[in-house]
Amino acid sequence: MSVGQDVRTVVIVGARRRSALAGTLERLGTGDDLLLLVLGLEPSRWQRQVIERALDLASERRFPLTAELVPGRDRLLQLVDGTERLKIFAGRRERRRFAIPERPSDLAP
Repeated sequence: MSVGQDVRTVVIVGARRRSALAGTLERLGTGDDLLLLVLGLEPSRWQRQVIERALDLASERRFPLTAELVPGRDRLLQLVDGTERLKIFAGRRERRRFAIPERPSDLAP
């Protein structure tokens, strides 16, 4: 990340609905940068809804959005390396499968 660039928010989205996720997306605004990481290869209905809402917000509030399907831990680690603002919305099973710790700060290569 270059000096002077806004901090990117990285949101990891599991397959099941998480109510706190809506508030995280709603707080994003102009000048923010969002990387939306969807766990798995085939998005669930909930994950598709999250992607659609994030696209709408990015269009309305004019911030850059990147969304990517994440098939495994190796790719996840490549994408979150150096992330300053990380939000994880995943259940226990997904956390185990992707080896995601309870504290986002512990997610490091």
